[in-house]
Amino acid sequence: MAYDLEEHGLAQRYLIQALRLAREAHDHALGGEILAGMSHQAVYLGKADDALDLARAAQDSAAKAGLPALASESLIMQAHALAVDREPAACSKALNAAERAFEHAEAADTPQWLRYFDEAYMAAKFGHCFRELGQGDKAEYFARRSLNMVDGYVRADGPST
Repeated sequence: MAYDLEEHGLAQRYLIQALRLAREAHDHALGGEILAGMSHQAVYLGKADDALDLARAAQDSAAKAGLPALASESLIMQAHALAVDREPAACSKALNAAERAFEHAEAADTPQWLRYFDEAYMAAKFGHCFRELGQGDKAEYFARRSLNMVDGYVRADGPST
């Protein structure tokens, strides 16, 4: 919530505390998800080098946890950081690796808290990467694709009645 409210210093402190707790619990999967979130925030703040480092750390955690969906997410975060750095070849390589990792993801093996990461979410993230690279046609294609994949999901600010 602190991130959404643009309170990034506070959000970073909470994320660091969450990462410490995940590490204390030896929960590589949750640690990887937190690192991916930290990478997302770093991209948002224009800190591509930090975002890339955090995404690579998330990738290491995903490998330890054996979660292809988390591996895919961390590769997309790497791609996004590379796109911000205007490295289209490296970005494309990371996006391709993310697709391959996602092909191995099984819903039954994916923790509940990671199930938001689906094809629609991936398509939206691909669109973000292409937007950063100034490739409007590809960005629009993936943005539209993500919207077409969504089955009634609408982000809300509270429980629906």
